[in-house]
Amino acid sequence: MKFESCKSDTCVFVCRTQPPVFLALYVDDIVVCASKDETASEIKAQLGSRFAVKDLGHARVVLGVQVPYDQAAGKLFLNQPQYIERLIARCGLEAAHAAMCPAVAGQESDVNSPPTDKQRFRALVGALQYIAHCTCPNIVSSVGMIAQQAEQPRQAHLAAALCIVKFLKGTTHDGIVYARDKGSQPIAYSDASWASDVSTRRSTTGLFISMSKRQAMVALSTAEAEYIALAAHLTGAAPRLPVKSEHIDLRHHFVRETIKNGGIKLEHVATENQLADFLTKPLAAPRLRTLRERAGIGRVHGAGRAD
Repeated sequence: MKFESCKSDTCVFVCRTQPPVFLALYVDDIVVCASKDETASEIKAQLGSRFAVKDLGHARVVLGVQVPYDQAAGKLFLNQPQYIERLIARCGLEAAHAAMCPAVAGQESDVNSPPTDKQRFRALVGALQYIAHCTCPNIVSSVGMIAQQAEQPRQAHLAAALCIVKFLKGTTHDGIVYARDKGSQPIAYSDASWASDVSTRRSTTGLFISMSKRQAMVALSTAEAEYIALAAHLTGAAPRLPVKSEHIDLRHHFVRETIKNGGIKLEHVATENQLADFLTKPLAAPRLRTLRERAGIGRVHGAGRAD
């Protein structure tokens, strides 16, 4: 079999058979993704003929992420209960009450708060970023806000970070649920919070479910912020679409051409149905809970392995 490195992630290799086969590498760990056991066995045999390898069987934990799989139900789960529990213990929050939301409005913006230990703060933010990007996209917005304070962290920023940990305390066993999709057309949600950064007046883009980041330019209106978010989403969902110019008039008008050419179908989504909303700003507990459930983020119940 011939494998090629993916352009989007050079540590992921694909063999373009039908169906394709994937290898994911991290240092000396390898995850084989194949639709048939026979194919996986063949790949492991080929690797074993050239390298000293140890077959650990079906993947159960990969880089701190648990991967329970229910073959009968056609569902794959990703969660990090052990990683989160260790973080809670490291922060000394075993006896703390769980928070209903990952952020408290204004908590992270107190510039008059005393400084805090940089090393401790940065280590905590790094752990939260790993959890957010692996299994808890609903904390991405809150983590992104405190991560901006890594250069000069204050006690208010540390308190905001610990608030996120307390929220995770109540959702320790939650994770992402992937189910077999009978359809073939992906649905992408794009949102933006206009001028949400009080210091730079930059907007925040939310792209369900891959990323949330502060926009690199200052949008002059809510509509423009939404436009930037949509353009960024298209380059993520369809990486072949070129975005080369630095100004919105050139950089983002390719959205019109993509719609005109039939590359995407653009539909307005009402706020109450916007699944990317929690990626752009902190939300109240009821709203966050609703979006989490609709986005496929929830508690992993009895996800066994049917071999």
